[in-house]
Amino acid sequence: MCLIPSKSLSETTSNIPGILETIESIIQLERTREERLLNAASENQRTLGAQREIESVAIDPQFLRSLIFHSNLDYLKLAIDDRCTFYSLIDNTLLQSSGGQITNIPIIYKTNEGEQYNALVERQDFIQYITRDECFRNREIRELFSPSNLQSTLASIKFETPTTKKQCHEIHETWLNNRYLPYLCRIPETERIIDNSRRRLNQTPQNQPIQRQFYQQLISSNQRYLSNVEDFQKIYLRSLCSNLYQPDKFCQQYLTPHVWGRILSMEEPSYKMSFQCALHLNKNFDEVTASDLRTCSAIFTESPNTCQTLRHRSFPSNFPLSDCDTLSETLSVSRLKTPYKDCPGQIDHE
Repeated sequence: MCLIPSKSLSETTSNIPGILETIESIIQLERTREERLLNAASENQRTLGAQREIESVAIDPQFLRSLIFHSNLDYLKLAIDDRCTFYSLIDNTLLQSSGGQITNIPIIYKTNEGEQYNALVERQDFIQYITRDECFRNREIRELFSPSNLQSTLASIKFETPTTKKQCHEIHETWLNNRYLPYLCRIPETERIIDNSRRRLNQTPQNQPIQRQFYQQLISSNQRYLSNVEDFQKIYLRSLCSNLYQPDKFCQQYLTPHVWGRILSMEEPSYKMSFQCALHLNKNFDEVTASDLRTCSAIFTESPNTCQTLRHRSFPSNFPLSDCDTLSETLSVSRLKTPYKDCPGQIDHE
């Protein structure tokens, strides 16, 4: 048996960095390397579209390492065997470097004479160049998801809501093989950018008008983009893109025992939700469509508190009302055939 004096052991372990300290050191090292790389590459800034002597272009391996280290693992998995998917992830700002969202990309390019150079290019310029000679399908999809075409493109896509676990897993697998997926996941990413920008705007003092204006413009431009997306589509994609490799979590909101899902699958009559949905969408009861019911079902499931404030503040009834989960339980066991207007807010025989 070998005995180690406690003092010696203490002195030995005190020099070994802890896990958190090691991770922090690695992150700082990566950040420092990327800063040096960007600074060096910035000395040769290029516009690829204007260069005719370029034979080939590649992202600097050191920058690639930074992307792998700092990006969402689920998005990286999408691009493991597909270079074009990797470029579409960059195009839709779904990959990140140590500095966060990518605006510039350090590259290594080779001239027709065989000489090799480092340079810095804008992200959009890089994508335009890459999709000119390879991944030209990306360019076509990119145009489909431009602000002017987004609404019609989304209208042509079937956002299928499953009714069984097997069907849900099949739908989920189909999405993973869909070329549109990186462009669709840009939608929840845009929501995240808006939320972060609002938080930073609130934290920015009034005596910094330029910085505040930057965040205000960022919020405004992204809100305009999202104005072409229906609420149901936002919620659907939020769940899909945050659970790319967790199909059970994606399926959870559709396979829960809520009455809302059973209404969509026609197991329950639609009038059980129509009135609540009309209140939420500020529509007349008889104007609620099947698409509206899908939107309301997703909202009521994701945000149960929504039902507590459905335009009842001016009604002479108790406030707040039941949340959507409680209302769902009540409607599940109810045998009354009625439009389900909540008395005594409004009654028809006064």
